[in-house]
Amino acid sequence: MNRSMQLIVLGTFWCFIHGAYCIPFNNEISAISVVGSYPGSNSFVINSTTVYIVSYSTYASIYPTRLTSITTGARMAFPIRVVVRQQKGVSSWQLPLRVNSKLGPLSFYTTSRTLCHTHMDIIANLNRSSIDFLSQLNHTRLLQEFSISVSTSSLRPLDIEIATQEAKDFYIKENQEYTVVTSPSEPIYYYYKFFERNSDNYRDTVVLEVNSEDQTCFYVSIQEPNCPIYDLESEIHNGKFYQTVNTRGGLTVGNFEFPNGFFVVFVAKGDNYDCSIENSLTKERGRLKTFNQTSKVNFKVRPSISIEDYIKAALIILGAILIFYIVLVAILCTFYQINKINRKSSLSPDVATVYLENFQSPMMRSLEIVFHIVSKGLTKGSFKPQRVRERERMQRGIILKIVQLN
Repeated sequence: MNRSMQLIVLGTFWCFIHGAYCIPFNNEISAISVVGSYPGSNSFVINSTTVYIVSYSTYASIYPTRLTSITTGARMAFPIRVVVRQQKGVSSWQLPLRVNSKLGPLSFYTTSRTLCHTHMDIIANLNRSSIDFLSQLNHTRLLQEFSISVSTSSLRPLDIEIATQEAKDFYIKENQEYTVVTSPSEPIYYYYKFFERNSDNYRDTVVLEVNSEDQTCFYVSIQEPNCPIYDLESEIHNGKFYQTVNTRGGLTVGNFEFPNGFFVVFVAKGDNYDCSIENSLTKERGRLKTFNQTSKVNFKVRPSISIEDYIKAALIILGAILIFYIVLVAILCTFYQINKINRKSSLSPDVATVYLENFQSPMMRSLEIVFHIVSKGLTKGSFKPQRVRERERMQRGIILKIVQLN
């Protein structure tokens, strides 16, 4: 057997074990153009000789398009290539979608992607404080148009289904909770727009709160409202901010960083090693072909306190501290003056003379004066030996003066 025959036999055997046929040389490819249903779904059977081009009629919508593609027969050796052409860009992916993990590649046979709105630049510059924010978007300038082509290099017929719909919950509002289910092959993103500075609802910053009841590790990313969107796990690091979350997370986003608003992107990871090695769900290689890791995420955007609120709170605290110290100093000064007067009145023997000069019955009043002076200065330490001797000397002096006056 010559070398060329050996190569043919080996090639045929390789194609057989991978469930596909080899591609013959000089094979003619026919392109079939169809009109897609929007919203709706279209199913096709393709092989290496057939390319389907699905065109969608021009339409006006305030919402971007959510596109889902599903296959059951494609394999990694001969995947189906999906290419989406829009006015301002081209995006593509393959089915099954390959996602890397710590224990090897994962294969996903269902993908869902949100196409970037053709006129996202116009939407990002609209006035949020209008009476009806979304009503401004119904404008003829927001016409959208796209087409999809699907192809494969496999000679064996492969099935694929393409479904399209509007992403009705694309625009998110404050203090409203949203729920989303995401997987490595089904990322999803939303758009938030800040209020203007002259609005009563304006805030410098907002807080994105994220929580999940399952143990699946996922990414949450904050990105500029521009196309393209980095929503796959392999490219989400290109965004401005991102965070890995297991059950609970949060990000603070400032208006000065995103004056035209921002995208909130969610995508599950292929494994849980970035969040918790012990909880990794991809420990068996045998599960890789049918594995589908999803995460149910609840999130909410709430306004943060503004700079004015910070200043008011700080001034209130400083004022309370100042009032406390003023009252404390006033109390200390009052007690100091009272204590000073008590000390002077209890230690000065001339007080008896002042009292005696103002009484008509010196002998009777003298006893009252002695009692008053002696008891005036009694405190907790008045019964110490030294204080007792001082009072005795004071009493003798007062009695002596009384006797002399009488």
